[in-house]
Amino acid sequence: MLFATSRFALVAFGLSLAGACSSATVPDAGSPDAAAASRPDAIVNADARAAISDTGVESDAGFPDADVVPDDAGPVDSGPVGPCGPLDKAQGPARFTAALASWVDRCNPELTPNEVLSISGFISFVAAPAFENVTLTYDATAAGQCGCAIADAPCDSLAWFRAIDACDATFVSTATTGDACSTDFDCPTRHRCAESQKDVAFVGLLPPTLCGQGVCQQFVALGEPCSDSVECAPGTYCNSDAVPEVCAANAALGEDCTNRPCVGDSEQVLILPPNQCSFTKGPATCMARGRAGGNCEMVACQELYRCDNNLDCQPMPGEGDACVTVFELNPSIIARELQMHESRFACRGNLGVGLGASTYCVPTSTTTGDAVCRTHPVIGQPCGIGADLSPFCAPDAFCRDVDPLTLAPVTSLCIPRRTETSTCGGRPLTTFAPNQECEPGTTCTFEVGTGMSRCLDTCGGV
Repeated sequence: MLFATSRFALVAFGLSLAGACSSATVPDAGSPDAAAASRPDAIVNADARAAISDTGVESDAGFPDADVVPDDAGPVDSGPVGPCGPLDKAQGPARFTAALASWVDRCNPELTPNEVLSISGFISFVAAPAFENVTLTYDATAAGQCGCAIADAPCDSLAWFRAIDACDATFVSTATTGDACSTDFDCPTRHRCAESQKDVAFVGLLPPTLCGQGVCQQFVALGEPCSDSVECAPGTYCNSDAVPEVCAANAALGEDCTNRPCVGDSEQVLILPPNQCSFTKGPATCMARGRAGGNCEMVACQELYRCDNNLDCQPMPGEGDACVTVFELNPSIIARELQMHESRFACRGNLGVGLGASTYCVPTSTTTGDAVCRTHPVIGQPCGIGADLSPFCAPDAFCRDVDPLTLAPVTSLCIPRRTETSTCGGRPLTTFAPNQECEPGTTCTFEVGTGMSRCLDTCGGV
């Protein structure tokens, strides 16, 4: 990962995905919710469902057109109970990935099925430690309901895991308010792991704390008292004009957001937020971010678009589209680093390598600047530096033979990241080559006594 974190640190953002537990309402015509229902390449198609099923999810993962058992199939007496039924702990990460994929697809119909899976796939990676943590009490029934709540969440409300009742009940911690924490899961129900500097993390997705330096802070719902030590749940804010201070509703689209947050802004939706508070000549107004053909003079474009010279939002290139990045015929290592950095952001839907990055600008030639957007390779697929190769793999893997010291051309394979105490190559990292071989929370460290390098706890066991 890009940043050193404790063993469970990435779970804080991966499963802190909820602003409301109510089901999505019927979308207005022309909205992302409505568009996804009719387009042919939606995540519910057979190929995308098959990709999800390869992860081990045996149910329909919440997709509305799941395969129907034929009449002559005989009685079914040992199959899954349904997408919202009790969830086996081993299937948890994959099920949550499917749930997030359903939400991402419905709210962002511009994406291809592979892009949806790539963007949402990080949750399986970061959720796994929580499902493996024996100190947390696990509720299978709540977990099944949590998956459906994530899939059904409104497009302008998906922020904190513990703000959804079913998700909050999935893992129970014995900690209390004020206890040290690294993730939300270290904390009791209706709490988050917070620090004094409010979520200054990269694009709002990284965990707020490193190595247990946060504290468990309570959050409360609409209409309840709030203070510096008691936060308001997503979708609400602490109204300091009230006596006593209470949690009030965020500004809706078209409303004044000068002194209150805007619904669907980056603090309320941590993946591809649809709205923002626009500070125009008059009062600040909650506005939808620009999509295809939208004007970006007063409001930013949604993250799948870029603002062109005419101040119009134009789609960024996606999977299979040509892309433009830095090119040199015989690049130095610095130029190669710059090319790798620029290629990460040349295609749409990129949230950072290892953080659910959707597509990467892959060169298709070593003698020209031709390139195309492709989703990151997964375990067992080719990777490397050269034509038709990405140096980065999906979040749970790393490109085995990429040397960050030389960044020399190489063809390799994506293999699983090494677990804690495993031996590792000891290769240092460079600024733009976050191809770490050790799992999050561990670092490849040379041990003087053994003469070997191993993946060791970054936080020294904290």
